[in-house]
Amino acid sequence: MLDNIYTSRFFLFGDKKSDTIGSWVMGDEWWSRKYEYTWCANFVKKDDICLDSACGVVHPFKYFLADTCKEAHACDIDEDIAKVSYKNHIVRKLDVLNLKEYEDNYFDKVYNISTLEHLDGWENVDLCLQAAKRVLKPNGHFVATFDCRELDWADIILDLLGKYFEFFGNVDKKICSNILLGPRKTETVFRSIVRKAH
Repeated sequence: MLDNIYTSRFFLFGDKKSDTIGSWVMGDEWWSRKYEYTWCANFVKKDDICLDSACGVVHPFKYFLADTCKEAHACDIDEDIAKVSYKNHIVRKLDVLNLKEYEDNYFDKVYNISTLEHLDGWENVDLCLQAAKRVLKPNGHFVATFDCRELDWADIILDLLGKYFEFFGNVDKKICSNILLGPRKTETVFRSIVRKAH
C-alpha cells in the first residue's frame, strides 16, 4: 500500500521514481536518488528560500532547487564545493553541524538527502538537527532521507528528529516485503518530513 507523501517511512519498490531531476540525468549507480529526489521534489515551491544541506559536489538536487526556488543555498564540507557555480545558487563550504553562516529563522525548507548516516556518531546527528532547527523559520520543513545500514537506525534517527521537530504525517516503521533494497541487498532508505514548531 502506497500512502501519502507526508508519511515518514522506508522507500518501497513501486514508489514514484525518475531518472532525472530537472534537466539532470542520474545513472544507475544513483539507485536511491531516483526515489529520494522524486519524493523531495514534492515539497519544493517557487517562493521558497531553501538549503540543500551537505549537498555533495556532484549531486544535482541543489541545481533543481536553484531552477525552482526564489532563493537556493547549498553547503557541504568538501573543499571542492567552492568550485560549484550555477545561476542564483549560493554555495558555501560549511559544516552541517552548526550552519554558522546562516541567520536564525531564515529558511522555509532544509533538505538533508542521505547525509545523517555519514555523520560521525549520533551526537553529530543531534548537532546537525539542532542546527537545522535554528535556521528554519517557524513551521519550516526539514526534509530528510537517510540510509539504514542497520534497521534500528530508523528508530534512533526518528527519536532524534522527534526531539526537535513535529512529524507532519504518520510514522510507519514497518518492514514490508517490497522495501527498496540497494544493489548489495542490505541498504534500505528512510524518508521523513518534519516541521519546526513555534
